[in-house]
Amino acid sequence: MNPNVPGEWFQCAIEVKSTGQMISDLGMLTLADEPRQVNLGFTIAGEHQGHRYATDAVLRWFGYVFDDLDKH
Repeated sequence: MNPNVPGEWFQCAIEVKSTGQMISDLGMLTLADEPRQVNLGFTIAGEHQGHRYATDAVLRWFGYVFDDLDKH
């Protein structure tokens, strides 16, 4: 699983930690012509909106991309 392949989407599920229920997905597209830039998008089930799930997922995603991947 390599999220920074230029021109390809990398997508992951977002789930509620306490239940394991998948409620959303988050995707990142590394731009083919400018691999230092990405598009980031997510969807979240309506009944789970407004509970910080998307905010928490995006913050964790940034930590993964800028901290965890940068170490490899």
